[in-house]
Amino acid sequence: MRASELITEQGVVEAENRANTVEHLLNRINVAAKLCDPMGDHPLLFRDFKVKVQGNTVLNKISNDYLRGPYNVLAGPAGAKQWQLLELLDIKYPVFTKMIRPDSNRGPFGDAHIFIPPSGSQVRWSPRVKDFGSQRLAEELKGSAGPGWEPANDPQVNELAKTYLRELPDTYTDHEIIFDCKTYYLVEIQTFLQDFAGKANKEFLEKSRYSNVKLKINPELFNARISNYNQLAWYLRNTATKFLEYYQSKVDQADAQIATQKHTTNQEEK
Repeated sequence: MRASELITEQGVVEAENRANTVEHLLNRINVAAKLCDPMGDHPLLFRDFKVKVQGNTVLNKISNDYLRGPYNVLAGPAGAKQWQLLELLDIKYPVFTKMIRPDSNRGPFGDAHIFIPPSGSQVRWSPRVKDFGSQRLAEELKGSAGPGWEPANDPQVNELAKTYLRELPDTYTDHEIIFDCKTYYLVEIQTFLQDFAGKANKEFLEKSRYSNVKLKINPELFNARISNYNQLAWYLRNTATKFLEYYQSKVDQADAQIATQKHTTNQEEK
């Protein structure tokens, strides 16, 4: 399941909230770095997301606290059975992530992002279920409940729910990992590498022969440079913060020059 599959009767997916000022973004980066600390050396989690807001989107705060309701549905092959599973897992605000490292800045469901969960988020994953929204699993479950099927009565989904663990996997897995959180943060990988992770990491974005907008990500980036949340927190606190402070100093300098010119012009007019 992906962000683009979560819909409501109003057609809303999830609400993006971008920082409007440098000070706001600096504060947000500090918060995101603190949220990385409890994750420690756990491998990064990723999520495709279709960003719709204007301006700098290197670090977005996402809200999905209105996704539940009588008319909310999950699209995709598994349909209402997805909600049955979430009910059984006691997941109210689902966020679907993966440990699979993206090989480009754009995935099939949106731009590639690093996922940062809030502290204390509930997590679920199953060694049995690779992707509950997949066509393959939907085919396995097709017709399993028989006539008069109700979402809460599918026996196969009940059995699948029993396979879910309530902790992060301690080793790499290509199975989806579901978090329960009203809000969370996403680091947009392309912008992060181009502007916020230092000059040395720009080389890990490589142009594609087939697309002007799709950039390849050198796999060594996530092997050697930014592989876990401790490392991500370091980049947020250091290279990202320094870049923004430098940028703000240039803005302040330009504003001061404009103010001086206006003052000079006013004096000359007198």
